[in-house]
Amino acid sequence: MTSFPKDYRDKDGNLFWSGPKRCPHPIKFDASNPTHILFVQSCANLIASNIGIEQVHDVEKVREIVGTVHVKEFQPRQDLKIEIDKKPEEEKKEDNASEDDFAILDTLRSQLDVTHIGVTAKDFHPVDFEKDDDSNFHIDFIHATAQLRAENYDIKPCD
Repeated sequence: MTSFPKDYRDKDGNLFWSGPKRCPHPIKFDASNPTHILFVQSCANLIASNIGIEQVHDVEKVREIVGTVHVKEFQPRQDLKIEIDKKPEEEKKEDNASEDDFAILDTLRSQLDVTHIGVTAKDFHPVDFEKDDDSNFHIDFIHATAQLRAENYDIKPCD
């Protein structure tokens, strides 16, 4: 396993982050950036929908709530290692889940502690993806996430 600083070179001595490979960088949250607010609003509303609490559709209310939250500045881990010489058959073995997806979901659900907001595990329910409903934040979340990824990797954003 190898860490990837910006000047990392592969086994042949070539810069790893070159050509089509772009080195990601952290994004500083900006409440005045519509994409940043859309991400927070859509993500929070998707979670609200899954746990049966009221959604907030008013973007100015979201901006007001966000203004009360303090998040520590991102500090990348220095000890992170990424394996780069994995054989395709090893990847396939790791991708096969050993448990049923619903069993994994139930386990994760039981580990959540949201009782302080009046929600219990029985309040969690899946929501079907619906791309044609502009009020459910499904496409908003996908769009905001794609835009932030583009910003993260210095890729031209899409409309």
